[in-house]
Amino acid sequence: MYDNAKKAKASVLRNEITENELVYSSGIPDSLRNKKNLLSGDISAYNNLILEEMRKKDPDNKKISLWKDAIFDMNREKERYQTL
Repeated sequence: MYDNAKKAKASVLRNEITENELVYSSGIPDSLRNKKNLLSGDISAYNNLILEEMRKKDPDNKKISLWKDAIFDMNREKERYQTL
């Protein structure tokens, strides 16, 4: 499970780097870029909360579900900024 999480984080990081390079070269306004970066940070924070909760002996599935829903919503909002 740890190896899968490590590979997933590496993949996300690679995608973020590539995406950031595209964003900076495309001339997207700073306000949209900042909002997108804030969303990315929030998504990462929630993913870390999920990983920490899943490592517990008795994880709280309600918390995990709530956090996954929040991540889903943030990803949708992030996608809206990518289409602008």
